[in-house]
Formats: sequence, structure tokens, C-alpha cells
Amino acid sequence: MRDAEHKFAAEGVHSVTASGDVRCSDNADILLHPASTLKLLTAYVALRNLGHSALGNMVLVHEEDRYEGRKAPKFQLGAGISVEDLFYLLALSSHNGAARILARYAGELATGARAGKAYGAFLGMMRSQVSEWGWKGAQIECAAGLAPGSRLTALWLCELMLRLAETEPWLLSVLGSSSRRVEISHATCDSIVVEHTISGAQRESLDGFVAGKTGTIAGTYGSLVVLSKSQRGKLLSTAVLRAVPAEARFADAAVILAGCR
Repeated sequence: MRDAEHKFAAEGVHSVTASGDVRCSDNADILLHPASTLKLLTAYVALRNLGHSALGNMVLVHEEDRYEGRKAPKFQLGAGISVEDLFYLLALSSHNGAARILARYAGELATGARAGKAYGAFLGMMRSQVSEWGWKGAQIECAAGLAPGSRLTALWLCELMLRLAETEPWLLSVLGSSSRRVEISHATCDSIVVEHTISGAQRESLDGFVAGKTGTIAGTYGSLVVLSKSQRGKLLSTAVLRAVPAEARFADAAVILAGCR
């Protein structure tokens, strides 16, 4: 089903309530590249295996972690950052390096894998998790969502956001935060404020916004997964995958949410 007045810019969309009432769906079961919306799965699997007691642990940056990319802050070899701040970096600024470090550290603690093997072990944990959920055909090639071979569906991402709402309220609060001051210790300690990739103005356009995650492949397409609450207090999970241009994802989601009030 589609909105009769709106032509979606996204290739796949899905919107469903916590009780399973589908409000909008088009190509929802098509396997598409999720970009950084894949980090929702990375965060879920990491928190489930690390536990909340590990949030205060300090993680030292290893040579294998030093993915630089364009995201700030950039991690120096031997720098230390808390597990909690890694979650915030992953969720708010969609930091690819933070996703890799968190995955490597969770792989170490959960499997006992040594240097060079822990990151791959974590990817195996992610694949086992989606297999347990029955996500047939899902492809997990990295923890950050960059690998072009990764594939998920809008339906699954909606399902995952609702799972977070039900089982991981702390992580949901992270995904709903507007900003976070993170601390990185090395030769000179850095204290940096990172902002959510969903701005305040964009949140205002998304009726009942509770939490969300974007995914972007610069110059090509953008994706968005949002949890919102209706005026009657019902939770609604909405996924918009591969919208062109990238910023059209917000218009697609806004139309869906406005029709679900």
C-alpha cells in the first residue's frame, strides 16, 4: 500500500505499529543496501553481548581499528574511549570508526578472539542473530554499513527498531538524544560534542519522533529508520530505504507519519 498523493523517493518503505498494524508498505521485503541504518543491528548485538555493566569500560584503539574516513573525531593509536561513548558516536554522528571499534571489542569479550580475529567474530555474531530471527537472505558484510554487499529490508529494520523499544530502552534513549559530549584520551585529551544526524528541524517534521537513525551514501541515496509515538500513545516504526536524493527520505517519512496520527 502506498500514499495515494505522494510518490515516494525511496525504493523501499514500511511503517508498522508495535501491535503489527501495517500503515504503509511498498517494496518492504526487497533486499537493499542499508548504509548506516545497519548500525542499529551492530548496536543491538554489541549491547546484548557486552551488557550494561560494560558501558563504563575504557577501550584502547588498536591498529586494526584506525578507520579514519571523514567522521570527526579521528582516533589515534592507543587512544581510550568508553564503551558508552562509542555507542553515542555510532548512534548520533554515525561514526564508522566507532562502529568498528565497538564491534571488535564486543567480539573480543564475547568470543575470546584475539587481535585480527575479533572483528570478524563479531560479524559472525551479527549473522547468527539475524538467522535466529529468520531474516533469510540478509547479508552482513561490515559493522558500519559501508560494504556494498550488505543487504537488509525495510520490514526488518522496522522490526528491529520495535525490538529496541521493547527490550533495550537505554539504547533507544541514545538513538533519541540530540547531542553528546564524548571524551577521548590520548596525548592530549579531547572533549567533543557530537550532534545527531537527524537535526532538530528534521525531527519537527517527523510527527511524534522518539528515536531514529540515518544512513547515507554521499551523492547517491539516503535511508532513515524512525520510531515515533502517535497522539494516542501507540508506537510506530517506519523505514525509508534508498531515497534519491538522500534528503528526500525525510519528506517520505514525514508523509507517512502525518497520515498515521
